[in-house]
Amino acid sequence: MKMAQVKLNKGNKWRWRLLGIVIFFACIVVCFFSAESLKHSFAIRSQPTYAGHSLAYWTEKLLQYDDPLRRLPTNAPSVIAIKSIGPEAVPFLIGWLKTPLPTTSQDQQPNLYRRAIAFAQTNLLHTGQEELPPRRSVVVAFRVLGEAADDAIPGLSNLLSSASVGMSRRGTKMVAASREENNIVQYTSESLVYLGPKAIPALLSAATNLSGHEYEWTIIEKIGMMGTNAVSALPSLLMWSRSANWSVRERALISLGQIKNDPNVVIPVLINGLDDPETRVRKAAAYAIGFFGTNGNAAIPALIKASECSDEALKNQIYMTMRSISHGKVAGLITPQLTNSDDRLRLDTALILGELGDESALPALREASKDSNASVRGAVLKSIEKIQLRAMPRSHSN
Repeated sequence: MKMAQVKLNKGNKWRWRLLGIVIFFACIVVCFFSAESLKHSFAIRSQPTYAGHSLAYWTEKLLQYDDPLRRLPTNAPSVIAIKSIGPEAVPFLIGWLKTPLPTTSQDQQPNLYRRAIAFAQTNLLHTGQEELPPRRSVVVAFRVLGEAADDAIPGLSNLLSSASVGMSRRGTKMVAASREENNIVQYTSESLVYLGPKAIPALLSAATNLSGHEYEWTIIEKIGMMGTNAVSALPSLLMWSRSANWSVRERALISLGQIKNDPNVVIPVLINGLDDPETRVRKAAAYAIGFFGTNGNAAIPALIKASECSDEALKNQIYMTMRSISHGKVAGLITPQLTNSDDRLRLDTALILGELGDESALPALREASKDSNASVRGAVLKSIEKIQLRAMPRSHSN
């Protein structure tokens, strides 16, 4: 009986010790999360204000302008507020990108750190202040500030580099931590796009760290959004245009077009892209050529040959590009190819003119109806007939 009692006492002691260890570590975790929450609460209290409202308030209001293809309304109160606060907003914006608080459905991720911080702020240290703004609205704030916020580049670069290295080590394994890094890479790289040429090294470094990861081509695409600000990225983009990954090639070619620089070097690369085995890459090459306007005229023969395909989307993109580089006068731009020494090119030119239906091409087509190649003559006659049939309803209506 005594032996059993002794064993029971020893068992109870170990249970109490184990419980004490668990409580000890739980206290450490709670203290850590509370400290983090206190930092964020302090940040809310000490942040700059405009017209009686905090930076967080105005930043959240920017969420409605989260469309990079639309111009920012310069007279919107939130835009005016962020511009008035200016570079003073930078440390807060960087902190909000870094903070894993669930602020939008896009940001919510099921990891312990995020849940604990949210619980601590909401239930333990509620300050009565507004919540931290969504990361998407932080990106818009950097867009509003533009190069005036270039002091943010070192902080954003470090944040992007740390997250991209972590993602590259994990590869495609999706764990809570890597999902959080994905969010940081996405929003940080988007923010850097608006900060001017000085942000290029950080974006190039992140794309290199993420080689083989889907965010590699996402960042390459974002570099193109910078337009002429990304001129220094041309050597890297030219390298990526030869990548074994077709998604990387596709984004690199589009970015080369958006930057619109050094056509003597870039146009030949885009012409090569029109021969790519992947249809989407050929379409990207045709799209990119359109950015160069009349500087893209050297690509006309290659565009005509590339139009000989069964993919309607690719054909339509080629026709759009031809209209773009000829300022709408496609027939005048491509009819000279009816006298090219390449039989296939003459045939394709005749077919394109028929598809375009431009009556101004009729004189050149009639002359080409005397071509020495029977196939070319047949294509020319079909195109003449198509153009005349399209013109008939208009002539009758007149």
